Amino acid sequence: MASISTSGFLDYASDLFSSDNFWGGVGGAVSDLFSAQGSKLAGQQYGIAAAASEQAARSTELSTGIQLVQADRNVLRALGGEQADTAGAGFSFSGSAGDLLRASASNGALTKQLISEQGNLTAAGYRAQAQSYATQKAGAGTERTGNLIGAGLSILSSFL
Repeated sequence: MASISTSGFLDYASDLFSSDNFWGGVGGAVSDLFSAQGSKLAGQQYGIAAAASEQAARSTELSTGIQLVQADRNVLRALGGEQADTAGAGFSFSGSAGDLLRASASNGALTKQLISEQGNLTAAGYRAQAQSYATQKAGAGTERTGNLIGAGLSILSSFL
């Protein structure tokens, strides 16, 4: 049986722990581990931001729907009032009275179109923001993986 020399092992350990390469590798590994933790936390925050942006998009769509219903009510109220005024005055719905009704209906349609377009644009902006945050979250995950691999390689290189 071969015996292991205690003094040889102690010399190796003494040389290893006193070398700049060992402590540099350990320091690099610690730095990489802290960077990995920072990337993990950044990824979590990006995930929260993406969810908040998606919720804002859904809220915008709901709000837009409510505004469209309100616009419908206002248009119908205005048209009904004009019709009542015209009928109450004993006029027919031709000529100027008809022109006013058509103009009111047209303005109502334009108002609804504007509400719809603004809502769609705002929701699309929130969705683009959510996608951007999701991409940043994925990038933070990749960075974290790289930092963990770097920590392992730093420790490994400190023993070589």
